[in-house]
Amino acid sequence: MATIDEKIKAIMEEAKRKAEQLRNKEEAIHARKLESIMKKDRASDTRRKILLGALLVAMMEEDENTKNRVMVRLDKFLEKNADRDLFGLPVKQKAGKSVEDADGSP
Repeated sequence: MATIDEKIKAIMEEAKRKAEQLRNKEEAIHARKLESIMKKDRASDTRRKILLGALLVAMMEEDENTKNRVMVRLDKFLEKNADRDLFGLPVKQKAGKSVEDADGSP
């Protein structure tokens, strides 16, 4: 037969276990909410970039001067040759490497 102290100890341990479960559940809920907010923020950021890009493309199609200014900025901004290729920009050489080395060709 369990003593009163043993019963109290068992009840306390059960209460601690349930409290820990509740804390874990609360942390999981908080993490899901945070993840959802971050996902919406990323989606909004992507949408803004797409819309801004669409506007810029339309402006470039309407005005040759705007197109030239944007292309000069892109030439300075874009580092990856795959990105530069999307805009018809020449391959960008890395310091000390030949054009062949920069694009991975022998």
